[in-house]
This record gives sequence, structure tokens and C-alpha cells, in this order.
Amino acid sequence: LDEPTTQLDPVLSKNFLNIVEQIHKEFGVTIIIAEQRLEKVFSYADRVVVLEDGKITGDVSPKGLHDLFIKADGDDSIYNALPQAMRMYIECVKKGFVKTSDNPPISVNEGREWLKNELSNGLSHKLTVSSEKRLDNFEGKLKGTETGDAFKKKLSKKTDKKKDKKSEKKSENKPVVNIKEIDYLYKGAGKNVLNNLSLKVDRGCIFSIMGGNGSGKTTLLKLIAGIYKPLRGKLKIDGSAAYLPQNPKLLFTEITVEDELAESFTVYERGNKRIKDEEIKLRVEKMLSTLNLTDIRKNHPYDISGGQSERLAIGKLLLTEPDILLLDEPTKGLDAKAKDEFAELLLELKNEGKTIIIVSHDMEFVAKYSDYVSLLFDGEIIVSDEKRKFFIDNMFYTTNTRRICAGLVENVILVEDMF
Repeated sequence: LDEPTTQLDPVLSKNFLNIVEQIHKEFGVTIIIAEQRLEKVFSYADRVVVLEDGKITGDVSPKGLHDLFIKADGDDSIYNALPQAMRMYIECVKKGFVKTSDNPPISVNEGREWLKNELSNGLSHKLTVSSEKRLDNFEGKLKGTETGDAFKKKLSKKTDKKKDKKSEKKSENKPVVNIKEIDYLYKGAGKNVLNNLSLKVDRGCIFSIMGGNGSGKTTLLKLIAGIYKPLRGKLKIDGSAAYLPQNPKLLFTEITVEDELAESFTVYERGNKRIKDEEIKLRVEKMLSTLNLTDIRKNHPYDISGGQSERLAIGKLLLTEPDILLLDEPTKGLDAKAKDEFAELLLELKNEGKTIIIVSHDMEFVAKYSDYVSLLFDGEIIVSDEKRKFFIDNMFYTTNTRRICAGLVENVILVEDMF
């Protein structure tokens, strides 16, 4: 099975792996899975093989990955691929909070049992300072994300009503995407894909949309991109938007990576002004360097890795100078290292004032890099919140770290939040 869970939501992914395990146990079938989303797969596996540059660099049991990480001198590419339960254990060992174990936790259930035992053995006292700091940061982040009238009024109570209204209008962050009660129906479909959906997205943030397969996430992105038109309701976009489909290769038409980037200037008009060839070359060179693609500039776009394809497609979109980037499952097929590199690019774009809207099933990536998260269910946005509050309040759409820590260590959604 080649990355079978890549485009599945958390519930379907778990159901699929349960079926695979049942086939293995009841029929004795050998299952070999090549996978990047390792969090769930490890707990089903009997054996893990690590490949690097065409060579096997590790062949261990899932729990043996801890020893492999130590032997590899703390290699980040191995560490970032480990289950969150094992990373939590490793961090506590590194800080001297707990002793090493021959049976490190690998699943959510094992992680909870391990954490309960360690908390009863004094770990809770060692985390006290971290907990207080974490709570302060948590409350500060929540306070800083009050973009509505409530927070503004707190700051302007002493002013008269006229000044108060003026200051609110001036300080109001105008949404870059403003959707009010839209419907969308595919021809021949029995019911609306999107139903009475409303959503606001602020400028200069990373906004993620989550939800089950078939809930309407891709349709929503295409509406924002202008590919589709809503049947009813209002959709206002303040600026230009560029859409990256789930398969980035759909954007590729040229025979080399550098030609692919240069082609952006012929597809999109720049205020009816022709850009000189010298300027195009300079911009392409800069984009190749920015995206770490210089070494493969002469490669065919279909002969590069998944991570490189994502970066090339985004580079092609960026050369059209959009205000909003719409990314549909951008981390699928990316290993942990490629995800980190991709995240750095997104954060740079955010700092430049770009608005990035992501559709994703990747819980940890969304929890780590998003500012806000919405949950789309049955064609409607049922919750939209600051990312930390979103994951803390959610049961199904949340991180494994949150599941491990729920009721034991509060306000934690990522391993690094504990320390």
C-alpha cells in the first residue's frame, strides 16, 4: 500500500487501518505500507524499515525507533517522524524529568498510561513552572485574538461614544474573505454541497479548514478562488486569489522546472504591461533560490519529489502576485523534513502580508502553524476559533498530544507546549 491514508480524514483513516489489521490477522496476509503519516501506522506495525538515499538505515520494531533516534545522534528527520507519545517521552528524558524505559509509549493509550504513572511519580511538580508559563501564554494568545468589538470596547471604555465608534471603525481588521450564507449544488446532486455557509478570514493570517471527506472543503476553496459561483448568498474577496489543487502537477505544462516558473508570466497579465525578459529571468532565479529548487532547475516537473512539486506549484502561483493563497491538502505525501521546510515558506509569506487558507487533514501541522481553524461539517461551518482553543475544545479533530494530555496536563495541543 503506497501512502493509503494520505487523503483520508482522521475517522476514515482509523477505520481503514482497522480493516487492514483485520485482513492481516484473519487471513494471514503480509501488509507492506509506504507512508508519511506515521502517527497511526506505527501502532499497527510489527516492523519499521527506514530508507534514506536508496539505502536501509534502520530496521527495527516500532518501539525500537527510540534507540534508532539515539544512535542517529538525535537526527531531526527521525525525531519529527516519531509518534507524539514517544516524542513526549523523549523530551521528558532529555530534560531529566523521567528515567529511560525499555518500553517507551508509542500510541495514545500507551502515552496516557505512561503520563499518568509519571505524574503520580512526581512529574507534575517538575512541570509546574512550565504549566504556569503555558497558561500565561495561552491566555495571552486568546486575548490577542479577540478581533471583535468586545476586546476593542475594553480598551475604549473611558472615551465618549462618538470617539469610541470612530476608533472601532479605524482599528477594525477588514476581512480579506467575507462569506455570508452561501449555497452550492453540483449538477445532478441530490442536496447542497454547501448549505447556508458563512465565514470570515482576516488578512495576513494562516487559516485552516478541516472536516471529513466529502464535507465540501475543496468546493469552498474553489468558490473563494472564483472557479465556482455560489447559487445563493454573498461572497466578497478583497484582493486576488490563487488556488493550488490537491494534485499540484495539474498546474504543470512545461518541460523543465525553470520553464514552469517562467510560464507564469505568459499566463497572467500584469496590468497589460509586458515584463522584459531580463526581469523574468531575475524573478525566476530568485524564486528557484527561495524555494530550494536551483539544483533541479533542468528536471522535468513530473520527475521531481512530492515536496518539490508542492514548492514548484506554489512558486508558480506566487509569481502571479496573489493576495490570497488557497492550498488544498498541501502536506499530503510530504515527509517530516519537507513539511518543516514548507511551513517556513508559509510563515515567510504570512510575514509579507499574504493570507493563506489551507484545507487539510494533518492535525499536527495545522495545530503548529495555523492562526485560526474552522470545522466544516455537512456543508456548514460549525465552529471557527483560534487554533489552540479549537483543538482543546475538540474531541475528534484534535492532536494526539491533546488526547494524551486531556484531563492530565491542561492547555496542551503540541508536545512542545508541555515545557
